[in-house]
Amino acid sequence: MRKFIFVVVAAILLACCAVSVKTMKNSSFDIEKYKKVAVVDFQGNNKEAGNTLAEMFVPHLMETGFDVIERSGMDKLLKEQKVSLSGALDSDTVHKIGKILGVDALVFGNFHYTKKESKSTVVVSRKPRWFVPRRTAAYTKMTSQEILTGITVRVVDVETGKVLLSSTFPEEINGEEIDVCFEDISKSMTEAIKSK
Repeated sequence: MRKFIFVVVAAILLACCAVSVKTMKNSSFDIEKYKKVAVVDFQGNNKEAGNTLAEMFVPHLMETGFDVIERSGMDKLLKEQKVSLSGALDSDTVHKIGKILGVDALVFGNFHYTKKESKSTVVVSRKPRWFVPRRTAAYTKMTSQEILTGITVRVVDVETGKVLLSSTFPEEINGEEIDVCFEDISKSMTEAIKSK
């Protein structure tokens, strides 16, 4: 019974994830013109999570139809050229990075990372044994859950700095649901790309 309830709750969460994605496309966007892209670390309040999210999004972006350059090679090349991807990037820096990497567009992402702590009381009851009465004990169990809020992914033209494609998932996402939500973002982007 518990498995059934878990499956139903998971299905509802996944359905909510798919419904909540909103994608907008610039009228001048054509995937053939902006096929080659580079994914930079997502910006948020946890640098390690930003790197992981960027890595996780690469296969979904490829599924959408983009040619993505290898991220480790990109980081090495930018370090050699003494160009930093940290902080706010103006259109001149985006243009310079695009030229160095030989890409048509850069893919940026934003997120907010939090950990939610929750307490639950667990009651343990031992069956009575011969001459030993039933024993019941209760203890408090602390659990921690990683939550991401407001994931936004943007494809930006390296020549003009204009946002070509933008997808947003504004709700909270459990750490285990990120891949599914990225899949939904990629599907939403694909639909936007195909629409005229």
